[in-house]
Amino acid sequence: MTTTICSMKKLLGFCIFCSCLTLLACGSTADSGDGFRVRGVNLGGWLVVEGWTKPSLFSDIPNKDLLVSKKGHVIADCEGDSDWGNYDPSVFVIESVRQLDGEYQLTNGYGPIIAPKIMWDHWNTFITEEDFKFMSRNGINTVRIPVGWWIAKGPTPPAPYVGGSLQLLDKAFSWALKHQLKVIVDLHAAPGSQTGSTVSSSRDGFMEWGETEENIQETVAIIDFLTARYAKHPSLYAVELLNEPLFPDVSLEKLTNYYRAGYYAVRNHSSTAYVLLSNRLGWNPADPRELLPISTELKGSVIDVHYYHMFMEIFKSMNLKQNVDYLYTNVSTELNQLSTPNGPLVFVGEWATDWATARFANATKEDYQTFSKAQLEVYGRATFGWTYWTFKCELQHFSMEWMITNGYINSRSLTGVSSDASRRSGDAIRSFSKLSADILKLQDTRILALLNLIGPIFIFVLTFCIVSNS
Repeated sequence: MTTTICSMKKLLGFCIFCSCLTLLACGSTADSGDGFRVRGVNLGGWLVVEGWTKPSLFSDIPNKDLLVSKKGHVIADCEGDSDWGNYDPSVFVIESVRQLDGEYQLTNGYGPIIAPKIMWDHWNTFITEEDFKFMSRNGINTVRIPVGWWIAKGPTPPAPYVGGSLQLLDKAFSWALKHQLKVIVDLHAAPGSQTGSTVSSSRDGFMEWGETEENIQETVAIIDFLTARYAKHPSLYAVELLNEPLFPDVSLEKLTNYYRAGYYAVRNHSSTAYVLLSNRLGWNPADPRELLPISTELKGSVIDVHYYHMFMEIFKSMNLKQNVDYLYTNVSTELNQLSTPNGPLVFVGEWATDWATARFANATKEDYQTFSKAQLEVYGRATFGWTYWTFKCELQHFSMEWMITNGYINSRSLTGVSSDASRRSGDAIRSFSKLSADILKLQDTRILALLNLIGPIFIFVLTFCIVSNS
């Protein structure tokens, strides 16, 4: 009898301990619809080159400051003889107001003989499987991969682009599956350029996306191609229809019509992949709430907002404290306004731990840690999650790899559980452990009663957690 009672005591203590652990585990589940919260990073500058992330790519291009060109020419008619003076009507003083250093300029600058080698060397070394291991090991669960429209044009895309990025995207999906990461495929550069800048591989600084119905249909076809290719892949989590369409140049009507067509192109192949809708951005971005009607209409769509504390005029004089205060007031309020009952999920698709005055203020490591902690807390409230811009960058504070490696971002903060929550969980577990130990001292008659109480509770909690996470 004594042996039986001792066994019952141990069983009772174990049940209470397991019940508490199960409750803690259930309590940490994210609030997105499928129980998964994105804590990710962009692979920017890889399959869509942005020169500022890796300026050294352009180092060997002859006359690299003259990469911008527009077809056509200018004729000046004037009377009399001309001379070489600056005021002669046939003399033009050319001023470069914006440098384009995107993939178009890179491949066009090197030419069809050298460009393929440059691109393949870059693709094979900039992001590798080791990077996916690093991400997985440090709490990152998702990669957002920017791609260009030419990825859907086969091994010989229109000049000057180099074919082959699709093979690297295939590899990325394989690495993601192996290391348990989700993938967001992001159409970062649409045909004609939706931003008129390096970001979308503009050839000449003009935004020409969406000017014709043919252009829109070509873009939808690219979304169809990408979704068809990866719809059945276990790692595909979402497809982003367009990155940062320019405000106000891209009209809301044109954008929503495209988003609707692109959404159904995704749904033709996948009923489960989320569809991401980027808000219109510019030096003064549009209010992202303008996307609430279309995103509410399209089930499984997500509003994507990007936050950088550097480009808008308001940030140019803010110190660190003011930037942090702005996060907790303005940004937090905007995220709350977007997170409407029964509305779409909200995603912070790009952000970085840098601010406009950081370099002038000689910001310290502790300053960056303070800012990153505040951002992770605020952006962590986004119902779909967030992805940092970017994983690798020669500007160190834009490189999540560098920030984690050097302790500017604490990788433990990427697990989705705050240090306070971890402390409370630890305290709870210690308390429950003590309770289990005390139970072993109980008299026999009381053990049976407690077993009758705790046993069903443990089974109920365990069953509930299994069902809710399935």
